[in-house]
Amino acid sequence: MNLLIVDDEWYAVKGLSEGVDWADSGIGQVFTAFSVPAAKELVQSNEVNVVLLDIEMPGQNGLLLARWLQETHPNIKILFLTGHANFDYAKEALRARAFDYIMKPADHQLLKARVSAAVQEALSEREREGFAARWKDHIAKMQAFLPEQMRVFWRNVLDNGLSRELIASWLTAHEVQLQAPGLVLPVALWADEYEGVATPQDEDLASFVLSDLLNQELLPLFGGCLLKDQDLENLLLLYTWPEDVERRLRQAFAGLSAKLRCRLSFRIGESASPETLWWSVRRMKLEQLKLSPSPARSISYDWEDMLLRLPAETLKAQADALLEELERQGDQAGRQVLFYQLKAAALSLARQYGFSAQAYSRIDVEEGLWERPQDFAGFVHGLLDLCCLELTLSPTSDNASIAKAQAFVRTHLGQELNRDVIAAHVYLHPVYLSRLFKRETGVSLSDYITQERVAAAKALLQNPEVKVSAVAQKVGYPQLSHFSRVFRRCVGLSPHEYQRQAAKACDPARTPPAT
Repeated sequence: MNLLIVDDEWYAVKGLSEGVDWADSGIGQVFTAFSVPAAKELVQSNEVNVVLLDIEMPGQNGLLLARWLQETHPNIKILFLTGHANFDYAKEALRARAFDYIMKPADHQLLKARVSAAVQEALSEREREGFAARWKDHIAKMQAFLPEQMRVFWRNVLDNGLSRELIASWLTAHEVQLQAPGLVLPVALWADEYEGVATPQDEDLASFVLSDLLNQELLPLFGGCLLKDQDLENLLLLYTWPEDVERRLRQAFAGLSAKLRCRLSFRIGESASPETLWWSVRRMKLEQLKLSPSPARSISYDWEDMLLRLPAETLKAQADALLEELERQGDQAGRQVLFYQLKAAALSLARQYGFSAQAYSRIDVEEGLWERPQDFAGFVHGLLDLCCLELTLSPTSDNASIAKAQAFVRTHLGQELNRDVIAAHVYLHPVYLSRLFKRETGVSLSDYITQERVAAAKALLQNPEVKVSAVAQKVGYPQLSHFSRVFRRCVGLSPHEYQRQAAKACDPARTPPAT
């Protein structure tokens, strides 16, 4: 730390600069000045940390110097040393943020103590500023590396390598806001037919430019992350999206295609929660592989359906025939297609029927297995045996969640039934339940509820003694008029007409009571 003593009295300056051992106060070098201009020149050409400053000086006084120091060198600590107990001077000193205000004549020990305190304050500020600067540098580096960290995170998610808790904590820590209720939408994007691209280097450059444009122009619209993928080329994971997302993406990709002078193709996957996103992306990969030209396409099977219908030995025999044909043709790409077809079928069944954790680990084997024919044949047989075994230990409905939802509907027909109530019972999000139910059964959830209520009502109306109003209440229609409209739409008869026909069929002489 260096000290500057400013005073117009030569003897005062010499006495303070040479008569005091400032080293005890942490001072390494002492500068002296007899006027404000001389002091400014010293400050501008030397490192000065503490200034011991007189106020009354000819020409420019110490207060003017203090204000200048505050504007140009705010880290310098200013101690006023004056013989004037002037209140206005004290106020000016406060406005100049002086470290101390000392009256002359001052004891040397007191001066050393005050200067020492100023030195310690200056050292503390320097340390804090250095720490802040280093911390700011680390923050800048972390922010610069954050996109890559996010890509690594999503790659681990897609590898099914993170628990639900780890995923949730990461998303919370990085303030990632996903589409309610916490869904991610995968979008695959392929580029080809670039104009003027003739060499591999040109292709790499074009791919880089596309990635840069996606990060700069598209992702800010939705929020999300861009991953490079061997099968899907560009995989966009969108955090938020509008209802007309397909139209918006088509417009955006058309603009990018015009800029890059290429053809862009895309496919939107099924939105999923982060912990089940890996399955949605793998299904997209399977669909992409189905589009790849390969002799295996002509002899491919619906393995999921076959696993549900055929015994293991029959499945293995058909697999052997397929493997033999692929080996005869030397079709490694065909083995790759078969690899993903089998894994996709197994993972789909595992999800539907709740396979064991050990089964999941055996299904999720390493990539590239298709390159080793002998190992690949063993994998195919083992996977088929595993799935058949797990299926024998699981429910036999098409989908465990759907079966549970259907059972809940059948046993609660007289209560309020809607998508939210049923979804809460089967631990699925309402939107996802609706999509899953329609996909697996071919009818919407609301239509299924109506069908079950009407079927129950028809059974009850077989009794000619029961009142139609009581039947309506029992199957969940508090208003008789509403029940009658629904029943007529589904059956073609009113409830009364249906009951009369049923009564006549049993006993032509008997007529049901009036309701």
